[in-house]
Amino acid sequence: MPLSFNLLEEPWIPCVVRGEPRAVEYSLRDVLVRAEEILELADQSPLVTAALYRLLLAVLHRVFGPPTVDAWVSIWEARQFDAHALDQYFSRWSDRFDLFHPERPFYQRADLDPNLANPIGRTAANTSPLGSDLPGAANPPLFDHATYAGPRLLTPAEAARYVLVCQTFAMSGLVRKAGQTSAEGSHVLRGAVVLNLGRNLFETLMLNLVRYDGTAPFEFDLAADRPAWEDDPPPLQPDPPTNRTRPLRGYLDLLTWQARLLLLLPDASGNVPQLVRLEGWRIAKEEPLQAKETMLAFKYLERHGGQGSWVPLSFTPERALWRDATALLVGPRSEGKLQTQPPAVVRWVKTLVDRGGLSDDYLATLAAFGISADRSKADLWRREAFPLPLAYLKGPEWVGRLQRNLALSESAHDCLRRALWRFASHALAPPTDGQDKRKQVDKLGQAERERVDQLVKSFQSERVYWSWLDVPARVLIASLPARPHEAEAEWQEAVQEAARQSFTAAVNALAGDATGLRAAALTRPSFEGDLARLFGPSNLTSPASAIP
Repeated sequence: MPLSFNLLEEPWIPCVVRGEPRAVEYSLRDVLVRAEEILELADQSPLVTAALYRLLLAVLHRVFGPPTVDAWVSIWEARQFDAHALDQYFSRWSDRFDLFHPERPFYQRADLDPNLANPIGRTAANTSPLGSDLPGAANPPLFDHATYAGPRLLTPAEAARYVLVCQTFAMSGLVRKAGQTSAEGSHVLRGAVVLNLGRNLFETLMLNLVRYDGTAPFEFDLAADRPAWEDDPPPLQPDPPTNRTRPLRGYLDLLTWQARLLLLLPDASGNVPQLVRLEGWRIAKEEPLQAKETMLAFKYLERHGGQGSWVPLSFTPERALWRDATALLVGPRSEGKLQTQPPAVVRWVKTLVDRGGLSDDYLATLAAFGISADRSKADLWRREAFPLPLAYLKGPEWVGRLQRNLALSESAHDCLRRALWRFASHALAPPTDGQDKRKQVDKLGQAERERVDQLVKSFQSERVYWSWLDVPARVLIASLPARPHEAEAEWQEAVQEAARQSFTAAVNALAGDATGLRAAALTRPSFEGDLARLFGPSNLTSPASAIP
């Protein structure tokens, strides 16, 4: 009997369900039909979670649109997705959702050569072939207890999830077979995938179900647009071309973009020990993704000669996403040479509030999912979230006020960095008799400056400082519109405390050394003076506005 694992019928999507102590796996159909009772998707990997959301949204757009705000409101007020409409659609395309279908396996190509297979957990580049967060020999686990132990088996449910990850977050790297030499990473890999989270899965999906009518989220031929499972791709040539660029057909095409040619090769029990993986389609470079991709924020980088490009806002190991919160909330906006554009899903929520489709006292959560990668090597994958009072979307005043408060943390960090550099300089360059200590520090040579830099790095004060502010920042974002003066006072106190604690931690690292104690005594007064000037009344006076 042929193997079959139909995603519409088999449980494979992990969910947090109200009243259940552990995650429960549902089929694709059941997730959508029971979305109101599901709190959220629950895979341990943020990449799987983001890829699942994009798949679910593609299905909903195909079945329901919605073509107008009024159509959106009708679904929102019904508090459920029409099961009859979903079943009609799934009945037509049921075989296209079979992971092991002999002719049209889901998100795969059945006509790939099995002789090009690699074991799961190992590829030609010795990295994980399916998802960047699936450990491989050269791809160590990050914030995960999984370990690489050579080739492994994936259950059908795991294989389904990681096929999604591979198509959505495909890493760049070498492809040494079938006439190909390298493969580009997917466009989603480059940025942090931003989604609005509601109080349950139904609300989350609705808050990201943007208007879909051929003019939004961008202009395209509505009749030509279709998701990957409805597509009938042309037969592969014996020697696949290295350039597989093609234009976007529409929004469903973008949500289900096939960045890789995949073929799972299951064993007799249905578990998957190996697969074929080749480069799939590339999005044409001339496509203005900042005008089409709804789940990424963008910033404009100018280059020499006045030319520049839009690049997605991405995760970096040393920078929490809340530090760029204002770039996710209002736009397009410009500050000097810096231009930012928030995700279209956030702008959609603003449209709903402005048009009365969503109450302005609704409290959503803004979440970002993604990976920080250097070519084919993943540095980290991450999920970050902070509350989103809709007051930020009603006008620029609250975002401006939030931005001024967040800017204080950057300025205080500059004070800390200068103080630690002076401290390290004093500690490494003891004064000579009759010599002015400050002038001596200013005249440090290159070799001495490098030693100072190394000592400052060893303090790891940046990590201490920003981690100290992680919770206060989220409190500030959540409470600023409701109680602005108290929230600002609490935030300013937290910023000063974070700076002082970080400085003290560095001083304590050299506390057993008389030179270190002397260096601290020389440095602390100027550090406190810098903080006092930064948080003085003249610097903290907010510009006149309508905000109370």
